[in-house]
Amino acid sequence: MLTDKLYHQKYDTEIDLAYGYLDEHDMDLFLIEEMFVNQDFLDIFAKKSGIHRPYQISSIYHNWSDTNGETDITVILDTYDKKHALLIENKINAPAQPQQFNRYIIRGDSRKNLGYYQSYSIILVAPDRYTATNAEAKLYPIKVSYTELIDFLIAQNNDRARFRAGMILATITDKENSLYIVEKDENVTEFWRKLYSFSKQEYPDLEIKITKGDRGKYARWVEFYTSLKKVGITIKSNRGVVDMFFPGYGERIGTLKQIIGQYLTNEMELTATGKSASVRLQVSGFDFHGGFEYHIPQVREAYEAVRELKKLATCLDYVSLYPIRHIDLQNTQEADELI
Repeated sequence: MLTDKLYHQKYDTEIDLAYGYLDEHDMDLFLIEEMFVNQDFLDIFAKKSGIHRPYQISSIYHNWSDTNGETDITVILDTYDKKHALLIENKINAPAQPQQFNRYIIRGDSRKNLGYYQSYSIILVAPDRYTATNAEAKLYPIKVSYTELIDFLIAQNNDRARFRAGMILATITDKENSLYIVEKDENVTEFWRKLYSFSKQEYPDLEIKITKGDRGKYARWVEFYTSLKKVGITIKSNRGVVDMFFPGYGERIGTLKQIIGQYLTNEMELTATGKSASVRLQVSGFDFHGGFEYHIPQVREAYEAVRELKKLATCLDYVSLYPIRHIDLQNTQEADELI
């Protein structure tokens, strides 16, 4: 999690702000909201498409899909003599799908023929590094860089815009610093596809986290939600363990044990996992590079461990784990101590 200092004009001070994990879906919603409420922001996309005021938004679609794939964001503008669609592909570091740009053309033509609009433009929104190194990105005739959007927001000189600019920066910096741009592994991707289907059919109550798109060869940890907001569960298939993690307790295992110790079984181990502490159960590992069908017994064993940990989560008091505190924004030392 990246923590940055952000100047708050109203309080005339810098505060520490940790945005947490943000992904392309979060950026989709940010772009949609900003275009909806701020026509100057929308102008960045419209002007590059040859559309100038006066115009107004007619429709907005998020993740509009058909048999030819999915358009991340569609904004239909009414220019009073025609309707023009902005078809926006939003990328941070996910790999381009095969023939992705060509399928945008197919979808654009299809919906034009159906009468949704009379013209359209295809726009790629991405970090500079992505557009400079990705071959598919070079096919898009119109590009909007996240750096351009950050500069626009900073120039607005208000707290909301600075917050938004910081959110973009945290997202693209986190992804670029990870140096992990997915290279699709066919076997692993197929394993995940079958795992999601298996989870939906036989273990829907476990609430698996779903990641869309291709998976790389190192994608072998399976994550689940719990009833506790900050607390999650991860199957670490390559290590043969299932962890329920508690952020902020990595150096306070004794405190965590005082809070939850009475609910732990003999099989549950309390261990530090980075900045978090985890309740761990040992299970048989499984190999995402092998066929899913050969690993169903091991998957079931791990899923039963997940169920046991989710049951534990229902016994815990969230406020005891993460007390509600009044935060003095003038006191940056107190902000540093926040979990």
